[in-house]
Amino acid sequence: TTLSDPDRFRFPCDEFYVKTPVEMAAAISEREYPSALSNTLVVAERCSLELPIGDRRVYQMPVIAVPEGRTLPEQLRVETYAGLARRYPEHASEDLWRAYLAEAERVQGLGDGVVHGALDDSPLDTVLLRLARHAEASRRPKAEGDTYGRYEYAHLAAFTPTWHDAQAITILERAEFELGVISAMGFADYFLIVADFIGWARAHGIAVGPGRGSGAGSIVAYAQAITNIDPLAYGLLFERFLNPERISMPDFDIDFSDARRSEVIDYVRDTYGDDKVAHIATFGTLASRAAIKDAARVLEAPFADADRVSKLVPLLFGRSVSIEKALEEIPEMRALYDAGAKEYVDVAISLEGLTRHASVHAAGVIISRESVQELAPVFRSGDGPVVCQYDMNSVEDLGFLKMDFLGLRTLSFIEAAVRIVQNTYGERLDPDAFPLDDPKVFELLSRGDAAGVFQFESPGMVDTLKKLKPRRIQDLIAVSALYRPGPMENIPAYIRRHHGSEEVRYDEFPKSGDVHLAPILAETYGIPVYQEQIMQIAQSAAGFSLGEADLLRRAMGKKKVSEMEQQRAVFERGAKAQGIAADEANRIFDLLEKFANYGFNKSHSAAYTLLSYQTAYLKAHYPVAFAAALLTVERGNSDKVAQYVADSRRMGIEVLPPDINESGGDFTPVGDVVRFGLYGVKHVGDTAVDHVLAERERGGRFTELFDFCRRVDGSLLNKRALESLVRSGAFDAFGERPTLLASVEMAVRWGAALREQASHGQVGLFGAEEVPVPSLESAAPLTPLELLRFEKDALGLYLSSHPMATYPGLADAAVVKVDGVEAWYREATRDSGPGRRKLVLAGMLQNVVKRPTRKGTMMARFEIADETGAREVVAFSRVFDEIAPKLVEDAPAVLVCEVSEDADAIRLVADRLIRWDDRTPGSVPEVVVVRFDIDSVGDHQLEELRSRFDEHSGHVPVELRVRAPEGVVRFAVEGARIDPSALHHIRDTCPWLEASLTVDTRSLMQAESRNGDGRSGFSRRPAPPAAPATDVPF
Repeated sequence: TTLSDPDRFRFPCDEFYVKTPVEMAAAISEREYPSALSNTLVVAERCSLELPIGDRRVYQMPVIAVPEGRTLPEQLRVETYAGLARRYPEHASEDLWRAYLAEAERVQGLGDGVVHGALDDSPLDTVLLRLARHAEASRRPKAEGDTYGRYEYAHLAAFTPTWHDAQAITILERAEFELGVISAMGFADYFLIVADFIGWARAHGIAVGPGRGSGAGSIVAYAQAITNIDPLAYGLLFERFLNPERISMPDFDIDFSDARRSEVIDYVRDTYGDDKVAHIATFGTLASRAAIKDAARVLEAPFADADRVSKLVPLLFGRSVSIEKALEEIPEMRALYDAGAKEYVDVAISLEGLTRHASVHAAGVIISRESVQELAPVFRSGDGPVVCQYDMNSVEDLGFLKMDFLGLRTLSFIEAAVRIVQNTYGERLDPDAFPLDDPKVFELLSRGDAAGVFQFESPGMVDTLKKLKPRRIQDLIAVSALYRPGPMENIPAYIRRHHGSEEVRYDEFPKSGDVHLAPILAETYGIPVYQEQIMQIAQSAAGFSLGEADLLRRAMGKKKVSEMEQQRAVFERGAKAQGIAADEANRIFDLLEKFANYGFNKSHSAAYTLLSYQTAYLKAHYPVAFAAALLTVERGNSDKVAQYVADSRRMGIEVLPPDINESGGDFTPVGDVVRFGLYGVKHVGDTAVDHVLAERERGGRFTELFDFCRRVDGSLLNKRALESLVRSGAFDAFGERPTLLASVEMAVRWGAALREQASHGQVGLFGAEEVPVPSLESAAPLTPLELLRFEKDALGLYLSSHPMATYPGLADAAVVKVDGVEAWYREATRDSGPGRRKLVLAGMLQNVVKRPTRKGTMMARFEIADETGAREVVAFSRVFDEIAPKLVEDAPAVLVCEVSEDADAIRLVADRLIRWDDRTPGSVPEVVVVRFDIDSVGDHQLEELRSRFDEHSGHVPVELRVRAPEGVVRFAVEGARIDPSALHHIRDTCPWLEASLTVDTRSLMQAESRNGDGRSGFSRRPAPPAAPATDVPF
């Protein structure tokens, strides 16, 4: 609405505010209302309200059922002991638990320490319960200065030296320590609740992540199957998750299959009660740009003016700066402010930062002991879930149990891959049982074949893995932790040390290096990578407990000078006790402080790397099922589907168009190929597809278009959906697409009429067969390009081919494929550092947008796409004026652009655009490209080729692109210029080669840039990796 709208919401007067005492006294007369005001003070003094927050916070743990006679800590211990027996069957065996119980009863004077008699016959659950009760009896009251009571396990101390298996003792000590901390802090029920709904999800076939965040460091969580990664095997620390030195609510963030996450939330709601479970609200605030537009709209300022002002507010790290700061720093905005924008900009300044609306947090859910609305306001949006109106931090202050139920697409992919493998090959896969030392996985990643592999498919990561050539999963964990701004600078050193070309030395730490640093940093070749390593070094070198070391790590992250000085002094004293001199202790402290700022949580890195490994394993061993599953989960993203179709083809796996008789709903393996799924066809809903598949299952294969229309319910699959199926190629077995499309309307009417007759019992004397089937309509044939456009309209991508294939030579003009731009740029700037580089790409133009800039000039955004993917390009004013007429959807083009890095993203700026279908002779430099395999060509064939060049001499230079085992090598052939009109003669006489006429990219690359200040700023070497001009092998 606007300010001048007579029907807008308004207050009836201007007194809707909290008045001062003086104003209240004037409004409420003592004569008319004796003691009214003074009594308000009496009422206020009698009120006593203490909100249960801060130190008075009471955790609102929901009531959970445990077997009668057991406490929550006892139940947690029983479940943990039993889980350890399942996780470590070779160490935490039944014999261990029976012997441990015998020792516990001996220590407490209840037995002689020998397992005998009735104890031998007791069920294991009874043994574990008795152990749990002995452990709970070991709790000591809270001592002065402690935040909670502690556990002292006399029976564990007595048992440790008597048991023969050292690993079993390590497991037992770690579990008892964690259980003591968890129970003493009062969080036994927290673990039981999380274990319950995760167990339910696993039992119902819902994929659950191996862990997320620091929770993967808990052996109790591992035993209860909350996490699925062994903290002992990977050196993960419990204290990073739940610090014994400070009470704070544990926080498990759990990943579920994003397709079934809501089922788990529904289970929690059914288990604890709808009124005790609520989602968490998030609050959108008025950012500066939105505030300007809203204020201008209400005050009825021209939209174009307000839009121009709002777009002048700069963005910093994706967020707009404040309006006042923008007015100070942007002269153009100040000029518009003074010229008439002042009224609505001033209002916007007062609105900026105010809460605008509430929405539902993507993952946050709270569970309460009592009804949520007893402690917090709630709302419900339509038929949606109950939502708590407090934000995430506030619900934690109130003691609500907060959980993040996160949906992870990778888990949906693994779920789909396992299902496809079982349906296709009859194998039941358990990704958690994949061997973690599989050579095929490391070979796959080492050659850069990581498309679709979780975390590892970005060009930069692919390049890193190709250089690293990982040999163990620990390498993958380290790389995933290092591949972030800051730590990335250590990747080259990590790679050199991994390959043995750089020695690991601790020269700065002569006293402590070999003793305190080397054992901890050996896994990462002497480079601190993980926060856990920081904690372990503080423990080893300065005698910190791991809890104290975690507090040190947190202090280092906050960078408070006074606190750091105190911590440094404590560290120095502790190091002195270890025999480390003060100067060396300070160097260690400085090392820890430096790496604490960007050290990564190893628990999270290890857990997520396990998912990466599982996806890589599926790709290495089940490539067809991998491709089908990946395309299935990404079917809603056409760009991703196009990317993964191209990757499948690189692996030798063809992806065929949909077929109404062969396709399933999802992408489906058929032998060594993948058939496009019907769910992926646009304008055909999942319900319609399910109906088609059910009818095919019931009545058999469809025999023709009319048979399909007779059997399928037209109310579920309408004419538009049928046309989309035809355009996609799903009916190609029944005829040519033009004739099928021309016949769709008739077929739909005929099928509907036939079903109408059948529904009313109007069948002829000899049955429905006497109704004649119409003939297909005739239609003009389509060109290959028109067929491809049909395909893209229906599927969102070009599948059977790519329009570039209809333009010979176009693909040869590109220096790299579109999906290789980032890797090309990283390589081009590896030695010289970031900067602008010129590049030539070739492809089809799409998603063209032309618009004015805030300076009044014009600019364009568009994408250049080839069979591997698409990249956005921008064209600014000077170049825009020249190329604007050429920017047409689906036009073939060669693009000369500047590539640079902008906030860790690769940016392409157009410098020149050549329309492939609009070239004229001599308008652009050209070259004849000749390609062949070096292994299949001998000297006599090369001599024959040189003769053909001489025979058909002309004015166009020649470039050889020789395919060798190491890759493609380019040769500029000295002195050879040929007539391009003779290419068909050369192909006929030399059938072992391919030849095409294309744009000479080297000439284009060497031209000066027309963006910016006129300086090219580019590497002067030719961008293609061409060999020097040579006569060899002629």
